[in-house]
Amino acid sequence: MERLRRCNCIEFESRDPCEDPPKDYIIFKHYVSHGPLQPLSGQSKYEGRCFRIEWYSRFKWLEYSLRKQRAFCFFCRLFTNSSASLFGGHADKAFSETGFDNWKKALEKDRGFHSHEQSKTHSDSERSYLTFMCSKPIDTLISNEVAQQQTNRSHAIIRNRKMIGKLFSIVKLLGKLSLPFRGHDESIISNNRGVYIEFVHFLANNGDDVLNEHLTNSNKNQMYLSPQIQNEMISIIGNEIRSKIVGYIKEAGIFAVLMDETTDVSHKEQLTVIVRYVNPLNGKISESFVALLENPITTGEEITNILIKKLNSLGLQVEDIVGQGYDGGSNMSGIRKGVQARIRELNPLALFTHCYSHSLNRVLVNSVCNHRNIEASKFFGIVELVYTFIEGSAQRHGYFIERQREIQSDQRPLHLVGLSDTRWNCRASSCQRLLNEVVFKSVLDTIEHVCATTTDGNSRGTATGLLASISTFNFVISLVTVTPILLAINIISETLQSCQIDLLTANKQIHVLKLNYRDYVLKTSG
Repeated sequence: MERLRRCNCIEFESRDPCEDPPKDYIIFKHYVSHGPLQPLSGQSKYEGRCFRIEWYSRFKWLEYSLRKQRAFCFFCRLFTNSSASLFGGHADKAFSETGFDNWKKALEKDRGFHSHEQSKTHSDSERSYLTFMCSKPIDTLISNEVAQQQTNRSHAIIRNRKMIGKLFSIVKLLGKLSLPFRGHDESIISNNRGVYIEFVHFLANNGDDVLNEHLTNSNKNQMYLSPQIQNEMISIIGNEIRSKIVGYIKEAGIFAVLMDETTDVSHKEQLTVIVRYVNPLNGKISESFVALLENPITTGEEITNILIKKLNSLGLQVEDIVGQGYDGGSNMSGIRKGVQARIRELNPLALFTHCYSHSLNRVLVNSVCNHRNIEASKFFGIVELVYTFIEGSAQRHGYFIERQREIQSDQRPLHLVGLSDTRWNCRASSCQRLLNEVVFKSVLDTIEHVCATTTDGNSRGTATGLLASISTFNFVISLVTVTPILLAINIISETLQSCQIDLLTANKQIHVLKLNYRDYVLKTSG
């Protein structure tokens, strides 16, 4: 009785064994947990004999129906069908369905209660009972399975997030260092699969358990190493950076637009868009690159449409533009059909300022390239020829470096600097290097050495003419005169390109340059 009765509530005390058990699983299990129905009174006599309540203690499974005045087996009544289907055999209906009332033979050795207790049907039913009490309902099993799946999924999500975070950290590092991601051959047999893939494998092989597990256990189509995935991660990071920048611009309220065009190595016209604004984090002026757009048509109308479309995609309004900065091309700065004019039609407050540094560069170009300024053109031509003649040959360059070591052994030898076709102010470094006494003497010695030793007629002729040109008074005096002017202009040019500069500072710097140039002319002429 103690073993079978697991619940002591009174919910099923009025039930009778002849009644059908509950159908609901939860209620049925509660019903079973009450154990056999064993009333202590109400048993009637049959042929002078009756059921005796002390039999309950000898046969724990025994229960009694007051309605039928018959005894039942608790196990067989509730679990005969399931045990018969599972273990085979025939059910003893006297103890499972009709009831037992032959009290005279109830305690006989091979009949009655003893016979039933030793039967296979009873043993199987008891086993079914024990299995049932230890089992869980199907919804609970399903719920546990779902919970386990959710736990496994949560662990997988955490693991994947750690892995993705590490891959994004690699992408950010390579972007920060401006390193190329891809390799020419990214196959497994390649010795150089590209910086990104090689870096991932390097970390995995040197203590990073997350990446090592990822590369070891992941499917081939889930490695996150393909070019498409690399581009997608770069794009995600770029979009996040751009959204941060746009947030700062919106918080600032107003901004200026800077644009320039250039042709890439594939001969496609590219348009760069930069936004200048006051950074709300520190109150300083910031210039942020927000777009690089392909621009097959370079008319002012088309570039304006591209700019407006891009600003709208970023959530920025043309009405908030207070400044424009472009080069001097008619399609950009034209007063009628240029980009600046078309933007000002939409927003008159968007003032246009021609790039001061670009303007300064154009002044130099126009001054030197003027057909009346033959001496200046000739001077820069000789400087460029000196560079190409010496640096164009490894043998001549080696002799040039060795001569510097012989003249001044305690100083590091210097290399010549080539001229820039577009940045004339950068020619200051070329002239400054050539003006160095040791460098100039080594250049002369190198050219003289070529004249004396070469067997090539073209090289000897070039060297002879070049030696005569740089030895003239006009060249030397031009080098001495032009170099300090170019250095002063170079300083101003770099200042004008600073993102922190404003109109007042720019005008002041140009004014100072004019005064310095005027003082220099007066000093040299006096």
